[in-house]
Amino acid sequence: MYTKIIKTRARNEFEEMLRCEGISKRRFGMIIGVKGSTIEKYIDDPGFIRVSQIEKLAEHLDADATTIFKLINEDYARELRREGKYEESYFNK
Repeated sequence: MYTKIIKTRARNEFEEMLRCEGISKRRFGMIIGVKGSTIEKYIDDPGFIRVSQIEKLAEHLDADATTIFKLINEDYARELRREGKYEESYFNK
């Protein structure tokens, strides 16, 4: 008997953080109180996650919510750079 291990690349740093913490999509949904396609939406674009939900996740991880906000902000800035739409002034106000 063998086990097939499939490694896929994380879409963003937020998803990578969830994986490193051992949080599955289903568990993520349970922690922040969402179901179904909303889980995919939030993992694909963490900018949609509400502040209260980030606070719940931070509490579960025993982390500071600010750290998660910064991670999401960095993901967003990276995406803008990739699309050629990044301006430093957006993030330094």
